[in-house]
Amino acid sequence: FIALVALGQTFCILSGGIDLSIPWVLNGAAVLLTLFANGSNVKMLWLIPLLLAGGALVGLINGVGVTLLRIPPIIMTLGMSSIVEGALLLYTNGGSGGNAPTGAVYLATHRWGPVPVVGLVWIGVLVVATVLLSATPFGRRLYATGLNRRVAQFAGVNVRWVTVAVYVMSGVAASLAGIVLAGYVGVSYLGMGDPYLFASVAAVAIGGASILGG
Repeated sequence: FIALVALGQTFCILSGGIDLSIPWVLNGAAVLLTLFANGSNVKMLWLIPLLLAGGALVGLINGVGVTLLRIPPIIMTLGMSSIVEGALLLYTNGGSGGNAPTGAVYLATHRWGPVPVVGLVWIGVLVVATVLLSATPFGRRLYATGLNRRVAQFAGVNVRWVTVAVYVMSGVAASLAGIVLAGYVGVSYLGMGDPYLFASVAAVAIGGASILGG
């Protein structure tokens, strides 16, 4: 779970920003999955794309706030975290969610032979991210943006688009982590995403990325 949220955080930190909305985007995906699916695998199938889209929407708002409104990333994402937290508190009246669907439990806890199913999901996500960072123009533009935004802009990089894209990716990664975590725990509850904020930042730093970006 730390690996999934840290992957999204990596993109943000490489751009010179940070995403502090991760805990409650994760929590929101977990709670909404258990509440709306209500244990049904059929409902889960259409809920997962909606929850990933919701994470992308939160990331889009973060990115627009950072780029167009020029709000510092730490302020913008912390404020968004509070908004999502407040919305969840209002919606659930401070209570917990329901039980996770068996499909989510299978995804998070079962194995194909010696290999955990969620491990295969992580490997797939990791391969996509690695190719994106190391073998595409977007990856080069991302590193350039994090290294020096003004120079990157003079070089023809659409810095705003790159910045918005990384926050969208972070939101999707946090939502995916929330879905998997709900399956692992079997239920959802408010605050289950809290341990993953600073853990995600620490994982990025220990993994070798520059906290200053680039």
